[in-house]
Amino acid sequence: METRSNPKEGKLLYHLTTMDNIKNIIEKGLLPRSELTKRSETFKDTANSEILSRRKEQSLDEYVPFHFFVKNPYDGRQFRDHPDIKFVYITITREFLKTNNGVIIPKHPLSEANHTLETMPYSHGFDAIDWDLVAKRDYLDQECKRACMCEALHKGVVPSENFNSIVVKTKEDYNLIDQLIKQFSLKCHLNQNEKWFI
Repeated sequence: METRSNPKEGKLLYHLTTMDNIKNIIEKGLLPRSELTKRSETFKDTANSEILSRRKEQSLDEYVPFHFFVKNPYDGRQFRDHPDIKFVYITITREFLKTNNGVIIPKHPLSEANHTLETMPYSHGFDAIDWDLVAKRDYLDQECKRACMCEALHKGVVPSENFNSIVVKTKEDYNLIDQLIKQFSLKCHLNQNEKWFI
């Protein structure tokens, strides 16, 4: 698994979801919010509703979002706001997104609910990220925090066969997902790493 030290050089992208959603995700893939709504899928949602509305206006609800490293500002907020929810990370390779018309949001505005998010093609967006600032991980510095909220987006469904790994916090969650992986004959790594969820 990747270390904390150099997010620019990492090979993976990370999507945070919950144990309540994992069976549907393994069975049907990672669906963008617009597709979940269209299919009337039931899913556990922990995101900010005002921000979701703003993203829908920009058609960003048609994309599945990923971050470039774990324990970013978004993840930390989810863990703090929802201490009783069991979270799960799904990873894909950066190469998958790069070769499948992925786009990047190189940094976030101070208030996403009131600003337009800039999206760029993957290669240009990757170069536009301030990686030196991202490497500092100083979330008390607002500019650093904005840079660390950079996202990679995949338009449409990410099929579960394209998952690189699923990472959980507890042995109990590991065992439950292990059964699902076998049930749906999914070929991806399954790992337990409690430190990712602190």
